[in-house]
Amino acid sequence: MSNSNIFDLMVAEHNNVLDFIKAIEISNCNAINGKALEIQDYFDLINFGRLYADKHHHGKEELILFREMINHLGLVAVKIIKQGMLVEHDLGRLYLNQLEESLNSYKKTGSLQDKLKVIVNSGAWSDLLKRHIEKENTVVYTFAQRELSKETLSLIEKEFNAFEDKADVKESLLLLKNIKKKYNI
Repeated sequence: MSNSNIFDLMVAEHNNVLDFIKAIEISNCNAINGKALEIQDYFDLINFGRLYADKHHHGKEELILFREMINHLGLVAVKIIKQGMLVEHDLGRLYLNQLEESLNSYKKTGSLQDKLKVIVNSGAWSDLLKRHIEKENTVVYTFAQRELSKETLSLIEKEFNAFEDKADVKESLLLLKNIKKKYNI
């Protein structure tokens, strides 16, 4: 993996998340139009969000990329990362937790109010991630790629490779493949 491929990989992972978001938005619209809530698809979203988007993708950012940006790029990087990206990562975790709570409640009650909470929380997560991804793709990654030294980018590349070697995203990617097929994405 070359230095530019580090960022290509991160953008490709973002595209996977965006594909899942498209499916959830379709499911939300279907539910609003009176169709049954696709409960398993929302549980799949929680699983995908936690394992792929958060543990895998955000893991590389938080443990490797953001650390190096903070260590080498000064106050601007500190503000972007600590007051922006990390706050949004935590907010995404909150939305997934709230989605899980509302989904479990909906399974028990089947109430319209709980259905609304499922739609609202999945929509909040989706909206947050779309805006977050746009910022990372257009600001954070370009800033890091432009300003970090070749040596630091090489270190990040080595750590990314080691992270990827230990990662197991097959289940998440299979889940994504099935969701894309189901929703024609």
